[in-house]
This record gives sequence, C-alpha cells and structure tokens, in this order.
Amino acid sequence: MSILLTGILVFAALVFLYVLFRFIQDKNLRHLAREHETHANHYEEKITNNPHHINVMAEKEALKIMRKRYLRLVEKFKKDPKMLVEITRDWEHYAHAIFDFVSEKAVFEIDSEDHFGDPSARERFRKRVAASIIQKDKIEERFCKLLGINDISIKYIKLRAYEREE
Repeated sequence: MSILLTGILVFAALVFLYVLFRFIQDKNLRHLAREHETHANHYEEKITNNPHHINVMAEKEALKIMRKRYLRLVEKFKKDPKMLVEITRDWEHYAHAIFDFVSEKAVFEIDSEDHFGDPSARERFRKRVAASIIQKDKIEERFCKLLGINDISIKYIKLRAYEREE
C-alpha cells in the first residue's frame, strides 16, 4: 500500500512540476513576444513620423496591410506561445526591414541631390536595400501562407520604385 501511495505522490509531483514548467515557459514566451511587438511598434512609429520628409506612402501602406495580417495571426495562434513568438519576431523584422528601406531611401535622395545624374548612386542604393527587400518579401509570403492567402497584394506595393527608374 505504501509503494502505491509513494508512486501516486511521485506521479502527482511530476505532473505538478510539468504544469509549473509549462506555465513558466508560456509566461516567458509571451513576455518575449511582447518585447518583439514593442520593438516593431518603435520602428513603425519612426516610419509613420517620418523625420526625413520623404515620400513614404508605399511603406506606410505595406505596414498597414501587414499589421492587419499580423493581428489576424496573433488571434489565430494566441494559444500557441511558441508560434506567437515566431510571428511577433517576424513582425519586428518586417518593421525593421521597412525602416531600413526608408532610412536608405532618405540617404539615396540626399546622395542623388549631391551627385545628380550619377548612376552609381542608384546602384549603391540597390545594394544597401537588397537584404531588407528580401526579408520583407519572405515575411509577407510567410504571413500569407499561415493565413492561407494566395493573393500577396503587398508585392504590388513595390518598395522597388528606384529599381524601375533607369
């Protein structure tokens, strides 16, 4: 009888520890997700309150569409802390990529004014924003895949305006 009781107590203790571990892990993951979202909001605010006085309408529109998709994904995966962290990390990286693009766009416009007609200015811009555009595109595709959306309409709000000008 005492062996059975000991076994039950050990099992109950293991279950308790597992539940406690999961609770702490979920709490930590949710905290990490909030940190990613805070950083993303910071980048989004910097883009919205554009200090460079350049046209960022396409970038704002892309952020607006992706914010809606991000919020839908947060709602969809609110019970899955690991997925929530991945989504918020992607959202942070997306906002950072757009911010990098806007910053480089401002440098490009200043550089273009200083070196009017210099084709190398456009090439330097393309090289500096290539990684940001790739990251932006991959996150857009991932969000669409997670939402089951085939239409990746953001791709048509091109941040590549400078690539098409020759």
